[in-house]
This record gives sequence, structure tokens and C-alpha cells, in this order.
Amino acid sequence: MVAAVRLALLGPPILARAETGQLVPQPSAKALALLTYLALESGLHTREELAGLLWGESSDEEARASLRQVLKHLRGQVGELLRITRASIGLEVGLVTALPWICALIAVTVIPPWCDGRGNSRGIGALITLVSGVALAVSALAASPLVALIALCVAAAGLIVSPALFWTLPTGLLGGAAAAGGIALINSIGNLGGFVAPNLRAGLELGFHSSSAGLIGLGVGTAIGAACFAVAPRKN
Repeated sequence: MVAAVRLALLGPPILARAETGQLVPQPSAKALALLTYLALESGLHTREELAGLLWGESSDEEARASLRQVLKHLRGQVGELLRITRASIGLEVGLVTALPWICALIAVTVIPPWCDGRGNSRGIGALITLVSGVALAVSALAASPLVALIALCVAAAGLIVSPALFWTLPTGLLGGAAAAGGIALINSIGNLGGFVAPNLRAGLELGFHSSSAGLIGLGVGTAIGAACFAVAPRKN
């Protein structure tokens, strides 16, 4: 069984053991670039391709030698994450990584229409957002990988469904020019959140020297969002 190692690329790159939250010592810039490329470009890649990509300014022999040195370093730190053969290199990524998004797809297909039919998008939306925040914290604190995976599935489903339910509020409260201005303001705040959240997470993880701190912080922020969802103005 492949040991769980988490590579976070939102904000400053972070490597951590999923079971303990222990940070893996920061690899060299080239090693981190290799891991990032393998994470973003799934599948196996030839040694020649990777050597040319990362050491294109060097001769073929020097580039291959540099790649061997980086792989030797990474084997000692995150060897369980790598899939290395004589000709190719990739990451060990299982189907399990797709499960949270499969759950989110099912949830966003079923829950919003159900809420629309009953006119309770506010209450259910606030509850789902709160549950998502709790699930994020649980995924960070759980000692069992199975519990953490279940919590991540719940969190992913909730975080995808809650925006769909939230958008029933401004469109129900505002009309005409007010609707256009209000929706533009909401989108602006949302874009700002897309910048703040990953950097906040990375800052918490680095500040507390724990990969759990970031998810707990995001869980608290999500819970605050659930409270705002619940007390948002109602249409008279």
C-alpha cells in the first residue's frame, strides 16, 4: 500500500505526511519542479523528456546525471510517491483521489433541485456549508486515512453545492441595476477569497509547522461563512 504523502501547490509548495501531518523537508528547487510537473501532468514521462525540460541548458549527459541526482534525493524523502522505471518516471496516484469529486458531482446534481422544489435553499445551504467546514477540520485531524477520505468527500460535496444554493439569495433579493451591482460585488469578494484562502492555508501550515493547521483554519472560515449564510437578509 502506498503511504499517503500530500503535495500542496496552492500558495508556497508544501510536502507533508498525510497520516501525521509532519512536514517533509523542502526539496531543492529542481526536485520541487519535478514533483510539481509530475503532479500536474499525469502519466509516465521518459527520462529524456524530464531531463530536457529541467536541464535544457546542459548537455544530454549532464542533464541525465542531474536527473539521477534529484531522483536519488527524492527517493530518500518521498520515494513512496514516485513510480520509477528504467525508462520512465511518474507519480503513484490512485483512483481514490477522484472520490471526493465524484461525490461532489452527485451532490450538485441532486441537492439544488431538491432544495428548489421545497424553497429551503437558505437553511439547507447554511447547514451544508457548516458541515463542510467541520468536515475540513475532521479530515485534517483524523488519524485514520479512511475517516479523512470520507471527511474530504463530504467537504468537497458541500463546498461545490453551497455556492449553487447561495446564488438563490441575491437573485431573489435584488433586481435590475441593484442585481447587477450586487452580483458584481459578490464576484469581486469571491475572487479575493480565491487569493486569500490558499495563502492563508499555506501561512498557517508554515507558521504552526503542521499540515493540519491550514485545513483547520479553512474549516473555521467556512463555518463563519455558514453563519453569514444563515443570517443573510430575507426578502420582505
